[in-house]
Amino acid sequence: MKSLLKNLISLMNKWDYCLILILLISALVFFILIHKSQNKDTVVIEYNNMIFKTVSLQENQLINVDNHMIIEIKNSKVRIKQSDCHNQLCVKQGWSDSFPLICVPNHVLVKIESHQNNKHQKKVLITY
Repeated sequence: MKSLLKNLISLMNKWDYCLILILLISALVFFILIHKSQNKDTVVIEYNNMIFKTVSLQENQLINVDNHMIIEIKNSKVRIKQSDCHNQLCVKQGWSDSFPLICVPNHVLVKIESHQNNKHQKKVLITY
């Protein structure tokens, strides 16, 4: 195995090293751009079909929605932590970083909007 690696290295010239360096640098730049674009996500909380609050997905916080529920944002994810609805399905949905969280009895919709791909964003229609 070592001799195969030595033979491979001996066959490489300076242009091969330049190509590898260019590929590594471009991968690093691509990773940085993707990471920065992910930081533009926002959480939109709608209550009774009106926007209640819009906050960044990057800020860890607890949001109280009209004393009906508590929404938690932590580590770039969101969840409905507590709710006063009967069956607690909204709480059981768990953490989300992409799909909407819905509490029908309290008329609350929590959705994540990405400013990176607004033209490809899916619309969510909620009826009561």
